[in-house]
Amino acid sequence: MADFQDRLAEISREIEERNRSLTLSYTYLYPPNIENSTAI
Repeated sequence: MADFQDRLAEISREIEERNRSLTLSYTYLYPPNIENSTAI
């Protein structure tokens, strides 16, 4: 589980970095905004 959480944190950092250069930020599958379920 810790590996999965580490990977989600890494993905979040990558998205945040990419969003700095975008006019319209990407938030659709941004890990902190996703509920803990299979509701995607």
